[in-house]
Amino acid sequence: MRLLPTLLMTAVLAAISSAFADTAPSAIAEGAIFYASFDDTTQQANFARGEDDIANPGSSTVGRVGNATQTHGQPFRFYCNGNFKQSRGTLSLWVRTDADFLPPTDGPADLLRLLPGNFNLTVLPPAGQLTFMTGDSLPDEDFQWSYGCRIPWKQIPPARWTHLVLVWDASRNTRAIYLNGELAAQAESSLMRKGDHGREIEAGAIPGAYDELTVWDRVLSEEEIRTLATQPEKAAQALHTLKRDWRWESWPAKAQLVYRHFTDSIIAPGEAFSFDLEVRNDTQQDITATMSARLLDFHDQEVATWGPKQIDLPAYDTFSTPLSFTAARTGFYRVEVATRVGERTVTRDITTFGCLQPGVPPRHDFFGGHINANAGMAEVGHQLGFASNRVHNMSQFTWWTNMEPEPGAWTVDKRRYQRYLDLGYRHYGQWFATPYWAAQTDGDRLPRKTTGYPKGWVPGNQDALARYVERSIRAFPEIREWEIWNEPYVPRFWSGSPEQYVSLARVVYASAKATDPEITVFAQFAPRGEWARTALRAGIMEACDGVAWHDYRSADTQPQEIRETIDNLRQMLAEDGGVEDVDSIPLVMSEGGISGGSVLRGVQYEFPEAPEITDTAPGRRAAIGHVQASVVRLSMGIMRQYYYAHVPLNAASLPRVSGRVSTMELTNTPRPLAIAQAILVRMLDGGTFEREIVLNGGDLRLYLFNRRDGKTLIIAWTENETSASLQTPGTAHDLMGNPLPQQPGSTITVTGEPIYILCDESPAEIAEAL
Repeated sequence: MRLLPTLLMTAVLAAISSAFADTAPSAIAEGAIFYASFDDTTQQANFARGEDDIANPGSSTVGRVGNATQTHGQPFRFYCNGNFKQSRGTLSLWVRTDADFLPPTDGPADLLRLLPGNFNLTVLPPAGQLTFMTGDSLPDEDFQWSYGCRIPWKQIPPARWTHLVLVWDASRNTRAIYLNGELAAQAESSLMRKGDHGREIEAGAIPGAYDELTVWDRVLSEEEIRTLATQPEKAAQALHTLKRDWRWESWPAKAQLVYRHFTDSIIAPGEAFSFDLEVRNDTQQDITATMSARLLDFHDQEVATWGPKQIDLPAYDTFSTPLSFTAARTGFYRVEVATRVGERTVTRDITTFGCLQPGVPPRHDFFGGHINANAGMAEVGHQLGFASNRVHNMSQFTWWTNMEPEPGAWTVDKRRYQRYLDLGYRHYGQWFATPYWAAQTDGDRLPRKTTGYPKGWVPGNQDALARYVERSIRAFPEIREWEIWNEPYVPRFWSGSPEQYVSLARVVYASAKATDPEITVFAQFAPRGEWARTALRAGIMEACDGVAWHDYRSADTQPQEIRETIDNLRQMLAEDGGVEDVDSIPLVMSEGGISGGSVLRGVQYEFPEAPEITDTAPGRRAAIGHVQASVVRLSMGIMRQYYYAHVPLNAASLPRVSGRVSTMELTNTPRPLAIAQAILVRMLDGGTFEREIVLNGGDLRLYLFNRRDGKTLIIAWTENETSASLQTPGTAHDLMGNPLPQQPGSTITVTGEPIYILCDESPAEIAEAL
């Protein structure tokens, strides 16, 4: 048996069945965004992931209205991305549990889950309470559940139909359970996510019959809830008239994503990017489809086309044909495929690739990253211009919990350390993660040993801490720069006070300098706020050589905001840290990224857990923002920046921080930001910043660099959404590294998108001329 839910348009619908008008006006269907009647049992795919992913392990049975689905302890699941809002809503469901079902006493039993895993209707032991659970992470705290909204399970009689309604409103921190039309429980809690993160509905783990599952994006009135319970036939009649939202229906002919192995996602100018274009029919019907493909560049301009081609696709069959696109110019490219079946055309992107000049770019030690160790990731990272790796989440080999999980039980793993070194990377080490046995406690009892991500324990064994620092330096002698902890101002990573962090730093710094006086040690704190000021007043600058900070930005960040952050940090060093020459203090941006997200439009059709992507502009803005942020930091003397992150992705990670800032796509191919950095590093040619020239009242910015080949590089852009004319003193190139048609000496238009100008004159000569 297959489920045939109806996914609904969110617009208010004017006409509702007249049979319903006498008890509940059309408002009962207003805001209905998901409806599964369970009446249709035909084998038809009507979700993007295909029928195999909505298979119901149960069977059809007589329902409260029409048919229902009978489960036998195995849940069914709807992939309904976009049709469940965690901010506010109502869910209605009829359920008839099996007569012999008893709530387990050794663990929870889920009646209903709204994934990803923080919105459940669950029977909790030992008393058997049916609990409407919601959860969230409060600021600076780990994820927590709220269990306050519950009713006794005995109020759900076995083998009889019971009507359940859940309502929630995150803006008011309220949620409630209605039983057979009457309020049964309510509770307040701030532990409800405010965003629209819900992507899947799962029910049926408790054996029984389920019917008329409906979700609204609004809180229904009590009168409407009573109508659902007392007049279900008329409610169903109204809901059946609503229109299907085609975005979440079957996509009969699906062009498949094209996956690469990182290094083969980069080609040289004139080379072909070759792949197999595959189109799959996930329905039980033979179909005829018309296919076409386009190659698009960084600005979404068409570069090449293929098709249209008509294909015949038998049921459950796949069509495959080899396809190649050649790029003559360097830059970022995206492959778009359009599939037409009947009158409907679906367009999606199936992969990306980059086109760069062959070889590894000239090394520039400013450009570091959080480099994943997967095969191919570190290798392609070099092509993208990364020169060093921060030993944090992606490598972890210097963490205390990994080096000494038990007292004296040293487990030094040099495999990743050496692999990066062999590829030419340098390392930025990190002292972090107190093991349980070394943690500070109030009494004699140590904290419980845990696995997973390190806790924020404060070290209580100072001698062990000093030994760990010494051992790490001797184990990894090529690491010449080290950082004390990660985000100590966040309780998840450091549960102590700023003063305790300073005490930690004093022990670490003394041990480090006694072991190797030549290494550079960085403290870490935020570039603003009372925590940082307290640490500075407590003497943190006496226990470090330099300062590291983290800096995450949106794609719309203005370049001078980067400058303001660094100015504020240096001002704190002077005012609260007593530093006389702040410009002499080495500064490292040891973690940060630009949030642009994926540019693979239509990825949600294949992976409903992924966010809906319809616009590539954020990805382009992130590329522009990353180049501008890097140039501004270089101009202000920042020693290095470590971009977070150069990591592989899966569909579930796309909405997360890593998914929004990663250099790579789901398909193991580059995003625009990655190629923009690769071009920037090649244009810099390992050069150093010389001077900044500000024109047009501050709107036109020119950054001049001395390249190693003796040329001068100008990186120019305008701010405040302006444009400016500039008589170019050299050969101009666009953001993707391609020459512009204007010749040296001609006038070009400069916009908010950076351009590169290569000049033979020195920076001083150029400055005088401008």
